[in-house]
Order: sequence, then C-alpha cells, then structure tokens
Amino acid sequence: MRQIEISTDVFALIWAAREAGEETEDQILRRLLLESRVAAKPLVSLSTGKANGLVDFKFGVTFQEGFEIFRCYLGNEYRAVVSQGAWRLDGNTSSFSTLNELSRAIGTKTENAWMNWFFIDQDGRKQPVGNLRDSKTVQKRTTIKKGEERVGRVRWCDDVREALTQLGGKAHLEKIYAKVREIRSGAGRSTPETLKEVVRKELEIRSPDSKAFLGQDWFRIAGHKGEGYWALTAQ
Repeated sequence: MRQIEISTDVFALIWAAREAGEETEDQILRRLLLESRVAAKPLVSLSTGKANGLVDFKFGVTFQEGFEIFRCYLGNEYRAVVSQGAWRLDGNTSSFSTLNELSRAIGTKTENAWMNWFFIDQDGRKQPVGNLRDSKTVQKRTTIKKGEERVGRVRWCDDVREALTQLGGKAHLEKIYAKVREIRSGAGRSTPETLKEVVRKELEIRSPDSKAFLGQDWFRIAGHKGEGYWALTAQ
C-alpha cells in the first residue's frame, strides 16, 4: 500500500461520496475513478457521419443535439448545450464528454453532477438531469423514517439530516456530532476520527449560507454565523 497526504477538506469529500459496503478511502476512490472512465460517446448520424447528440451508455441516456442544461454554483449561473457530440459550456471553448467533466470545468469538487444540473421538461418544469437516467442503472436509497430499519445506500449527508431531524430540526454542532456518531454506531457504520470534519463539510456543501455550497439546499445556519447552530431547511 502507498501512502498519500490529503487535506481535511478532500478527506471529508471522499467520505461524503461513500456508498454502502465501502469502509476505506481506497474502496471509495477506486469506485469513483473507475466510474469516471465510463465516458459518454457522441451519437453519430448514419446519413452524414457527423456527431449529432451524445449518449451516456452507463445510465442509458441519449442527449439530442441542442439539449440545454443549467445550474447555479457559488452564486453564478451556468448553461451548457450538446453540440457536435459533446457538452459545450457558455463562455468556454472546450468540449466535455460527461456531466462530471462539465462540473469540474466550473470548479466543483466531488459531487453528484446528475442531480446538480437541471433542464426544463416539455411541461415547462425544472428537473434534475438525473431524472432522465434509466432507473435500472441507478442505485436506490430507501427513504428513512423514524422507527424503520435502514436499508440500501445511506450516505453521510443522510445521517446528518437524520440527526438534525431527531434533534428537533435545530441543534448546536456538538449535539449534531454526538447524534451522528450514535446513529452510525447503532447501524454498524464507521465513525472515523475525522467525523466532526466530515459532518461540518456535509452541512456546508448543502447550505446556501456557506461559500462551499454545491447546490442541494438541505441545511441553514441558525442564529449568527460562527455560533455553531445549524437547522434543517424548511421544505
């Protein structure tokens, strides 16, 4: 085994991307790196021989030529369109074969790009691009209700949200740490020494009150910034 040095932020993001059954950083990174190699391919017209759209074979999605998506990241609006068999980002001359490449081009870190880019459906509704995926290719996560057994994929962010729910929707960081540790220990999941850093990162990347916000509005700073109180976003 080789050893590498990484920052606390990167370590937190690695564990935030953990899926069921993964208990080490090596297992998480192995899956993420292998997934990144499954790139989308241009859809080539039989009549002209030219690229006319984009196909993501992993998730069974065909993006037609001219298909447009958009998102907000760190207060900035971004738009991209399928053109000549690739994603083209407004204001950027480069081309991108996957949504993950597109997200990295605007500066994001580890994230689920499929749920952070959006499109307008035929009824004029805003939808995450992930809704276009073949349901058979997407690993499901069962909704967790109080008193029910946890099954399927449970992420760190789910444990943080469940902790705040059990704490009445608002609590100080120290109580959130303790509750997350209790939830994970009770379910037989890992509780690493960096648990506090991971929990803080999960709160920050899912809160529009934070500079690290990645697009999922789950949490809010309660009270004055720096006091350590967090709350669930009202749905």
